[in-house]
Amino acid sequence: MKKLFLLVLLISISGISQKTPIYKKAKIRYNTISNFKALSKLGIPLDHGIHKQGVFIISDFSEKEIEAAKSLGLQVDILIEDVGADFLKRNEMAKNQDIVQNPSCSTTGGDATIDYPTPTNFALGSMGGYLTYQEMLDNLDAMHSKYPNLITARANVGNFLTNGTPDSSVSPSIGGNALQWVRISDNPNTDETTEPEILYNSIHHAREPASLSQLIYYMWYLLENYETDPEVKEIVDATELYFIPVVNPDGYLYNQVTNPNGGGLWRKNRFNTHGVDINRNYDHYKDGTPATAVWNTVGTSNNTSSEIYAGTSAFSEVETQAMKWFIDQHDFTISIDNHTSGDLLLMPYGFEDNNPTPEGDIYQVISEEMVSQNNYNNILITELTVAAGGSVDYIYGGTTRPHKRIFGFGTEIGDSFWPTSNLIDGICKEMMFLNLKAAKLIHNYGIVEDNLPGFIHQNTFNATYTVKRLGLMDSGENFMVSIIPTSNNITSVGTPKSYNGFTIGQTQEDFISINLDNTIQNGDQIMYDVKIDSGDITETISVTKTFGNLSVVVDNNANSLNEYTNQGWGISTTTFVSATGSITESPNGNYDSNQNKTIEYNQIIDLSSAQAANVQYYAKWNIENNWDYAQFEVSTDGGTSWISQCGKYTNPGSVNGFQPEGEPLYDGNQNDWILEEIDLSDYLGQRIKIRFQFASDDQVNNDGFYFDDLVVNSLDQSVLNVSDNLASLFKIFPNPTNNVIKVQPPSLENYTLKIRNILGQEIFKKEQNTGYQEFNVSEINPGLYFIIIEINKNRKVYKVLKQ
Repeated sequence: MKKLFLLVLLISISGISQKTPIYKKAKIRYNTISNFKALSKLGIPLDHGIHKQGVFIISDFSEKEIEAAKSLGLQVDILIEDVGADFLKRNEMAKNQDIVQNPSCSTTGGDATIDYPTPTNFALGSMGGYLTYQEMLDNLDAMHSKYPNLITARANVGNFLTNGTPDSSVSPSIGGNALQWVRISDNPNTDETTEPEILYNSIHHAREPASLSQLIYYMWYLLENYETDPEVKEIVDATELYFIPVVNPDGYLYNQVTNPNGGGLWRKNRFNTHGVDINRNYDHYKDGTPATAVWNTVGTSNNTSSEIYAGTSAFSEVETQAMKWFIDQHDFTISIDNHTSGDLLLMPYGFEDNNPTPEGDIYQVISEEMVSQNNYNNILITELTVAAGGSVDYIYGGTTRPHKRIFGFGTEIGDSFWPTSNLIDGICKEMMFLNLKAAKLIHNYGIVEDNLPGFIHQNTFNATYTVKRLGLMDSGENFMVSIIPTSNNITSVGTPKSYNGFTIGQTQEDFISINLDNTIQNGDQIMYDVKIDSGDITETISVTKTFGNLSVVVDNNANSLNEYTNQGWGISTTTFVSATGSITESPNGNYDSNQNKTIEYNQIIDLSSAQAANVQYYAKWNIENNWDYAQFEVSTDGGTSWISQCGKYTNPGSVNGFQPEGEPLYDGNQNDWILEEIDLSDYLGQRIKIRFQFASDDQVNNDGFYFDDLVVNSLDQSVLNVSDNLASLFKIFPNPTNNVIKVQPPSLENYTLKIRNILGQEIFKKEQNTGYQEFNVSEINPGLYFIIIEINKNRKVYKVLKQ
């Protein structure tokens, strides 16, 4: 009997292996929208991978899909012959390699990616580093066993059982599986109706295991850090967090059968063997009536063998029926459907091109915040592919809308379906900020950003900041901001300030005064926290400034190229901060393809005696996101080699093969001028050169990169010993002011006064001033302004609030 069983099992496995298609990683060059739509009509999935819009897509395709693409006359480049075999080979090598963390800028420049500690209970799975279905269930059981007061025992979603073609060669068996759900909260076994709800799910598509890994990682993180991390405790105490880790258990189990060591590429469920694409089986009524149902109208196939087969009708599949039932039972504010791959955060609608939801502006605001750490591209679904029947469209609008409007998102995590096991921890970490942020967004919630330059020159100063509302709660509009000193050279701070009546995305600039100890020395660090309290959720940012008078080492107005050595850069007289121009790599229109241009400042910058230094410049750009790029670079060897620098507005280069992966750079759109500030602490004691670099690939050309008013500041030993820097001794008052700015200089020497707005635009300038002066500002709009005093080659910037 045992021999007969083994024979049957071997035949079964042999049959499975014969039916399993070979997938290849390929680049399909389609070049036109019509060709892209033609690919979709052939039943080829185009919703994952690396996508250069309007040019090509790189993903894993079956041999049939590749032949179908070739039948359209399209160029198809095979990058990997057998993706499954390649994964096994690379994954074996990865076992002896260090865990790879995603790169980030240091805390001295730019927004550093938070290095979340890996949860103690998180472990890689046995399927090439990924969890099997049973291991996922075991994790849920272990969570409840260890933290019964924070998470429910796993439970079935309704009475729905999957109906995939039965296969008992794996445990649990394929077919007859209920979707599992859990809730994390401070009172998990009680449905607290006053607490907002959020839903996280993964594995709509069976071949996307990293989406599950990061979700289990996040859940363990919440549970393990509840008692020690105030951020986690606030979220869990005030929120009901729901999780459905595997939406497609049968398909996921089938990949375990065919590829027990990982690398399986089955996408659909297992209904009637051929399966249905669950994420094409939902529906959406455009105007709330069945007559406008969008299911199976675009981006789907009626061919049962297609990867995007939509089923026999909307919600024909047990999995979508279960999800619909569960969603309709709850009052979710946000839902996140996790997929792989492409480093994307997707927003509805997906059924019709260029059709954002009526709340598209809100989507844009909150999605920008969600991806502000991992630098995923936040786009409409249709910028990736046009497809009906997706879960995100249903979640936002429903069919007959038994549930309220839910802000649905889809993530595309990582750069492939099966990243090697040494990448899993980093992939999980890059999703942590997004997951935590989503839980905060369903509350009354605001953030605060530091606006103050890095150096402080006076014993009393205004700590400027910007308040922004992000929370989706209907009453989410009231905030309190306070400053908490963390260095002992702060003697007192101003009273907290409250803000009311904000709309989502609304910002306001303001300040709270800080008084410093009279014994503070030039070069000392000033440290404080800025806290915004929104009620249930608080945010705190830590701020560090340096006390001292800066000397200006470089002050270039970017009106000419005389001080630069450049390759193809020029002057733009149509956009600038200070008249009469700015510098750009494409002064005559959009940049060309295949460019690699640099512009190097000629002067060697001597920081040999500097105690601190930074570089500032205004910049704006429109650069193809994730492909083309600009960088600011420093050289310590006279220009032989260059190091890209982290700034407030840089982000890490993508993994697409053209950008320098992980290096800080500029891409995407920044349409308004921003003041960039880069810390040069790494180069103190050295002589350096600086330059900008711009590079473009062979497709898609935009406006390019601009910079203006390049300044390098240093705080060196000679300055530390000088107490009579005249620019720092000016008195600017009253502040705030309504009509007049009064200036009292410390001497009768000539000085120049400039006024710039928050965008860096110069709105007033007067030279050759002597003695006490009054300047009429009654005609300028209320807001924050910069008063710049220049005297004896020294410069001091004061901030004044016009009421």
